[in-house]
Amino acid sequence: MNKPKTFGVINLGSNELNLRIAQRENSKMKFIETLRYPLSLGRDTFNMGKVNFEKVVQACEVINNFLQVLSEYGVEDYSVIATTAIREATNRNYILDQIKIKTGVEINVFDDTQEKVYIYKIMLHLLDKAYKQSSMLVYIGSANIGFNILQNEKIIFTQNINLGALRVFEVFEDIQDYSREFYKIVDDYIESFTDSFSNLIKHKISYFIAAGSEISLIGDLCGVKAVDSFLVIPKEGFLKLFDNVKHKTVENICSEYNISLDRAEILLPALCLYKNLFKFTNAKEIIAPLVFLTDSICFEKLFNGDFQKVSDDINRNALSYAKTIAAKYSANIKHYEFVEKYALMIFDRLKKVHGLYKGEKLILNLAAVLHDVGHYIESKGHYAHSYNIIKASAMLGVSDRDKELIANISFFHSNAVPAETYDNYRGLGQKDKVLVAKLAAILRMADALDCAHRQKFKEIDVKVEGGELVFTLNSNRNTELEQWALKTKGKFFEEVFGLKIVIRLKRVN
Repeated sequence: MNKPKTFGVINLGSNELNLRIAQRENSKMKFIETLRYPLSLGRDTFNMGKVNFEKVVQACEVINNFLQVLSEYGVEDYSVIATTAIREATNRNYILDQIKIKTGVEINVFDDTQEKVYIYKIMLHLLDKAYKQSSMLVYIGSANIGFNILQNEKIIFTQNINLGALRVFEVFEDIQDYSREFYKIVDDYIESFTDSFSNLIKHKISYFIAAGSEISLIGDLCGVKAVDSFLVIPKEGFLKLFDNVKHKTVENICSEYNISLDRAEILLPALCLYKNLFKFTNAKEIIAPLVFLTDSICFEKLFNGDFQKVSDDINRNALSYAKTIAAKYSANIKHYEFVEKYALMIFDRLKKVHGLYKGEKLILNLAAVLHDVGHYIESKGHYAHSYNIIKASAMLGVSDRDKELIANISFFHSNAVPAETYDNYRGLGQKDKVLVAKLAAILRMADALDCAHRQKFKEIDVKVEGGELVFTLNSNRNTELEQWALKTKGKFFEEVFGLKIVIRLKRVN
């Protein structure tokens, strides 16, 4: 009998360090060990901008203990991850170096979008189809909120907010000590973030789906028990808890509800966050799948096929949402669809030359859709405006790194050539610089084929023949501008790929 596959994750969170060990048993994932060690790295980061090294030493001791537990379970496959507290610390590099020296582990620091997307993936995997017809999907972390609207199984709106229960508490900790109306201050502060997009939500949403580290505590205090790893918290019970807590000090909350100080500190900010988000829905309850970042990582490793299906859905949503952004900025649909089609064709024809994969193809696709959005601001230098718009846009499923790549590819789709003189390019890592150059060169070729935005060609074929990239173009119109654009923009393509651009024109009736 084969031993069930196991995987472990050590997570350096903002409030605690935790270890989850999961085991695959047929079609189900079973957690065989969960350990938590309270250590508020986030408090240091949010207060001082960096983590005190005494806590780093503590963290190393805990990590070593967790590694011993993994060894005792015979788990050889594991990941060590970190999120906001380490990510935002100004001494992040020193922390990672010391942890590696003292524990021997490399830490994968998740960016904000990566963290949320992993959570969304396991949430979407667990949710019934009915919930995906009209839902608000929310993930509230210690320092950030991910907010999405699901309509007919598509994400039609997404927003990331630099806010979370622990961050709110740290901002207003001093006020809470003397203000009986502390909850009103927190409410007003939260609304200053959420009101900015409240007018964009056209219809009330049917279901409120939420995940986050505080939702289990809220469920416990409302007297709700989990069923099949889901909590269903009635709005009435939630509001009753809020009313009971809103005038209490942290010490009163600790005493009355018999919970630890660190959990008591973030309870009211968490309740204020959830209460504020209720206003976007007609929901009579919060539906909370009890999932965490560590769960999703285990799910990816143990059930990669199922995880990939959800990832593909997220990617389709990313493309759909990119087209929503393009429409918002009045992008020329026929042009970007033409560029999208032929950029992907060129990518496919160059597989043996560019050495890139499915993930990079998605990045190119998103850049093809969004490359011209800067025209909305001004045609002169539109590529720079495109860069700024893309950087400022939330795109579900697109990590901060990938968004930077998409923005750079769009920046260099026109006349500017990637060079160290550009700040946005200079800040990239060496591998990403090469990737941007490759994908920008491909996008430039596709864009050149529709230089006049008139879609003049009836058929286009692209082939690699020896040391040449041959474009066979069928048209009954004047295409001298497009031929000139191919040759002009092709100079950079030739520099990147070492392939000469050849044009074969066929006249059709």
